[in-house]
Amino acid sequence: MKRSTIYDIAEKAGVSVTTVTRAFKKDSSIKPKTRERILKLAEEFNYTPSINAIRLSRKAIVIGAILDTCSEELYKELKKGLEAAHKELAGFKVELEIRSLPKDIDGTDLCEKFLEELLDSGIHGLILALQAYSESFIRKLNDAVNEGLNLVLLINDCDVIRQSFHIRTQSMLSGRVAAELLRNSISGNEVAVFLGNRNVPVHKEAIAGFEQEARALGLVVAEVCDFKENLELSRKQVKEVVGKHPGLGGIFVSSANSDAIVDELVKSGLAGGRIKIVTTDLYPRIADHIESGAILATIYKNPYQQAKSSFELLFKHINGTADDPDDVYVVPQVVIKGNLPAYMRERVSLLDECGERGGNN
Repeated sequence: MKRSTIYDIAEKAGVSVTTVTRAFKKDSSIKPKTRERILKLAEEFNYTPSINAIRLSRKAIVIGAILDTCSEELYKELKKGLEAAHKELAGFKVELEIRSLPKDIDGTDLCEKFLEELLDSGIHGLILALQAYSESFIRKLNDAVNEGLNLVLLINDCDVIRQSFHIRTQSMLSGRVAAELLRNSISGNEVAVFLGNRNVPVHKEAIAGFEQEARALGLVVAEVCDFKENLELSRKQVKEVVGKHPGLGGIFVSSANSDAIVDELVKSGLAGGRIKIVTTDLYPRIADHIESGAILATIYKNPYQQAKSSFELLFKHINGTADDPDDVYVVPQVVIKGNLPAYMRERVSLLDECGERGGNN
């Protein structure tokens, strides 16, 4: 019989190559049933690991991540941040396994499947950046934490999930800053808000902060639209809102998916003219719109560095080389045309320049 490779066994077992390697180490962290299944397949298909592969697997720390892809640009930044941290720590025997949730399907069942896969592979820590958490998924997460899993929530928090720490933006502050930017830039007092998903904590807090500051500044919030991270819906909504409110002077978009809204306002000739726009996050297309004047400003939360720091802090937490980390709250930064080159030129350090430990919204 032809000798099988590690990739053959991984495919047949429905696990990663890393998990197959660890199955042959008696002291590695992997579920007994998973180990048994892999070893049985290895025997059946004539697979024997190399001595070097066994040696390399010894005492490695494995960190998993499950990332939402509802915003392609946000997903890319988070993934790049995790991969950058993993690369920098490669000499310390740490491994990274990423699972990505497709944006066009209900991810509830898939989240649980990914969690089971990662737990079966023997992960020591898990990083989550998700829009929402089902009750059954929360129960499984908390059970895993009770059994020793180290867990970090990234971007969105959830009070009922037991976690080692979280890293997230100060969303209420972002909303307040957006309201002040619009108040200082429009001649009238009517504004509208577009939310990526009203049920997501980061957006809930952003609208709360915006409305609070808007009232204090004498702004009238004419509409609050939830476009559920659907670009076509957001395009339709912005047309309707502009048509209903001819006096509208400003729009705040609390979502990484602002492209369709801005494009529609550019097409109508309103962006940067009658209507001032404040967005969140900073990606190439947003930068182009700031450069052209279509977007007044964006509120930068550095998702790349949030992800990078989450991996670094979790690794130190697991291997005991640092005290238990506090929660990290990212201080939002305003990016306008004048300071845009600085943000496009280099990444800003989360903990040195844009974060504070144990802060409040």
